[in-house]
Amino acid sequence: MSKGISPQSAYEEDPSVVAELRSASKKYKSGSQEITALHPTDLVLRKNELLLIIGPSGSGKTTLLSLLGCVLYPTEGCVCIKGTTTRELSERELARLRREEIGFVFQNFNLISPLSSEENIRVPLLLNRLSKKDAKDKVEKALSLVNLQERRRSLPKQLSGGEKQRVAIARALVSEPSIVLCDEPTASLDEEAMGVVLKQLRALADSGKAVAVVTHDPRLKGYADKTLSLQNGRIIEK
Repeated sequence: MSKGISPQSAYEEDPSVVAELRSASKKYKSGSQEITALHPTDLVLRKNELLLIIGPSGSGKTTLLSLLGCVLYPTEGCVCIKGTTTRELSERELARLRREEIGFVFQNFNLISPLSSEENIRVPLLLNRLSKKDAKDKVEKALSLVNLQERRRSLPKQLSGGEKQRVAIARALVSEPSIVLCDEPTASLDEEAMGVVLKQLRALADSGKAVAVVTHDPRLKGYADKTLSLQNGRIIEK
């Protein structure tokens, strides 16, 4: 742990805290040059909260989201998930934490073309060795949350952009994670589909999930509880 960082997590004082960056930064080497993608950052993400992370391309917002999602390790500082410092976990433990606690929603949907909606949603459950009945029940619940029961057998090519994104949201939810992280989830959607997806994300936060959305679109601010603006790897506005 970096010098000057207390071992106590905010989760110990406030159980609504599900993810926390504590003086977390990320640097990369490019030849002899060191590039800082994110300067030391403190951030808390809570249940029932929709956090908007906004900024232009190259501002560090995707790096910030990747740290929250435990996809990247910080160069300095630490990331805590429900009070657990992730740098203390083995690769297997970290993979399990990501699988159980974190759901990801991407701009380009990342659906598997030959699979139906319900089959795409079932994919994250394949590693959990659930019974067929339990897996079916979880998929049904996820489909219901995004109101896509009637499209369960549709292939991705038969879905609109908004429907594809809702399938992607259901896939992120099927493991019942505490945290839902979204990277530009509305960038390829028209205005109507964007509104539907954002209402869905707002409803997730209201139901108790911690939701963080990365975007460059300021129109999304109306759906958020809190907005962070990033520029050149630094938070410039809270």
